[in-house]
Amino acid sequence: MENKTLFEKVLQSKKIKNEHSLRMFLYGCSAQIILSKDIFVNNKELIGFTLSLGLEFRDYVYASRTTIVSRIIRELEKKNLEQLEIYRDSLLAFLSKKFEYSISSNKRTTNKNPDNYVKNTIEKYRRGK
Repeated sequence: MENKTLFEKVLQSKKIKNEHSLRMFLYGCSAQIILSKDIFVNNKELIGFTLSLGLEFRDYVYASRTTIVSRIIRELEKKNLEQLEIYRDSLLAFLSKKFEYSISSNKRTTNKNPDNYVKNTIEKYRRGK
């Protein structure tokens, strides 16, 4: 998945208020980020990632990406809603810093042009002019 799309998915997860749904979302996002060779080329880069999320593991854990995923899932399992939201915000901050995305500039803007594309097309090709 493209990094921008992943960032937008995590940003949209701020709307999730159900603890179980948020936990499941974070399982998937964390696994996707960790297993991506595009985001982290070397496993050593994952040390900074986990530290930025407030998690710290022994050195042997960083030898395997799947082990890191399992440990993160185990940690997320223990967290309550407030802690999951803090984790999500840390994840969002990490992604915005790594890929230089802005959280505030990601809001959708409305079309300022009063012309309606469909209306213009219908009028252009209308019968019986």
